[in-house]
Amino acid sequence: QELEIGGSEFVVRMNELEQEIESSRSRRVELEDESLQIHLENQKLQTEITSQQKKLQSMEEEMKSLLIKLESLDNRRNSAMIDLERKLSSSVERKTDEMAEEHRKLLEDQFILLSRRIRVAEQLQVELKEWYRKTKEASKVPAKQVEDLLTSVDSVGLRFEECAANFLNRISKASCEMNFVREWAARRNRAAASVKEELDRVFAELDEKEAEILSFRERLWRSENKVRELEKASEEREDTVLGIMEEKREAIRQLCVWIDYHRARSDYYKKTLSEINTRR
Repeated sequence: QELEIGGSEFVVRMNELEQEIESSRSRRVELEDESLQIHLENQKLQTEITSQQKKLQSMEEEMKSLLIKLESLDNRRNSAMIDLERKLSSSVERKTDEMAEEHRKLLEDQFILLSRRIRVAEQLQVELKEWYRKTKEASKVPAKQVEDLLTSVDSVGLRFEECAANFLNRISKASCEMNFVREWAARRNRAAASVKEELDRVFAELDEKEAEILSFRERLWRSENKVRELEKASEEREDTVLGIMEEKREAIRQLCVWIDYHRARSDYYKKTLSEINTRR
């Protein structure tokens, strides 16, 4: 009867041990599945981090290219500004002032000289006419002298007309030169306007590139933040995996201890049963 009781307890104990072993195996499978799932998620995170880093590198290269273009545009703008200031300040103003002053002085001198000649001619003509009138009234002047006098008067009139014509020619020439100066200044102004349009275009392009660079910087910052978040998540996953691996090793160690213990107990019960059977 004691043997039957001992055998029954042994069977119950063996069943309990088998259940515990099966439970440990199930726990081990669960840990392995969880470890595999975390490993897959970690690989996915690593792939996403690599992709984000490539995008980040591409954006950095594109930003460098934009900065180079921006620097080139800035140099072009500075060069255009320097060229415009040089042309407008040293060429247009100086040339215009010099030519205007030269023609002003020339016209003043010619006007003064011609005015004097006109006054002298007018005075001489008046005097000659008065003298001719008086001599004609007195009828004391010979005919030849009268003709000479008329010839002198005509000569003075011709000289007066020549002087007037020369004056008009000089005025016309000066007017043509002034028109040339005006046209030259107009061309310079058109050139300056063209340079200004080019500068405005460059400025607009600079503003556009600066806005584009700001947009890229914002995208770059967001990508960097996302990469940091992914790296942090990856580190947390790695810590979790390490914890699960440690827990799995501990469970396996405990399972081995249990198996060794119950194997020893099983051997003990088998030995006991064998001795009992031998005694019988």
